[in-house]
Amino acid sequence: MPLDEQLLEASRLSESGDDPGALKLLLDLEADHPSDPTLLCMLGALSAHLGAEGMSSDFFRRCLAQNPTNPQILITAGSGLARSGDTQAEAALRLAALTAPELPAARMHYGAFLVRSGLLAQGIEELSAARGLDPDSAEVRRELGIALLLAGSTNDGLSEIEAATAAEPEDPDAKLLYGLALIQEGDLPRAAEELYTLAEPLAEDAEVQILLALTFAAQGWEEEAWLALSRAEAAPIPADAAVTSAVEDAIAAGQQTIRALLLDELAPSTLRDRIYRE
Repeated sequence: MPLDEQLLEASRLSESGDDPGALKLLLDLEADHPSDPTLLCMLGALSAHLGAEGMSSDFFRRCLAQNPTNPQILITAGSGLARSGDTQAEAALRLAALTAPELPAARMHYGAFLVRSGLLAQGIEELSAARGLDPDSAEVRRELGIALLLAGSTNDGLSEIEAATAAEPEDPDAKLLYGLALIQEGDLPRAAEELYTLAEPLAEDAEVQILLALTFAAQGWEEEAWLALSRAEAAPIPADAAVTSAVEDAIAAGQQTIRALLLDELAPSTLRDRIYRE
């Protein structure tokens, strides 16, 4: 069977939920096709999906060593390496943006990389170009919103993130980012309303529950605040005991202490963590 057909079969297996079967097929193919960039890229992407980050980075590096020109391969391998902080990511993403300037994903991923590298002006330029190419993309609008927030353009950033959330109303990560942006804007009532819907979907995320506890407390929702705090303590990876204690002390101390902890410390750190985790 030709390699292309076997790669298609691996994709079918993965899409049907059989990731281990897809990985085995790809690894078997790699023995006979160790230099095929598409195969190596698929191995990198599937390894990352399965949580094998070291294996994923190795396959992505081997893929780029073949000097691929397909922009989709460059985007996948480049963004995969960017997540691990590999220096080869920049060249791959830049080449994709340069060779496929009309491809929204190419401009978006390069722009997002630039933003997370601290090159905000250049990143915003790329992300704005991606939005012009695909104004309906929630992912593009979210990345542009993040960039604008980091650049200090809170109102514009909030507008972009709001548009992204409206496009994906059931995505808890998008709603969390929107809630954090609202907190940064100082609109705690709207932030609390948005974040309230995450109490159950993200019940096992201790970091989120700590954020919810303080946000609810800032609105005077004392019962909801203590419930969120209890979920943070019962999460599979519980909240740090020192953080939990600080939140408990803040709630006991009253609104001034609650708002100071939320606005000056917890919300900004959570926003940074969520941005740079992506």
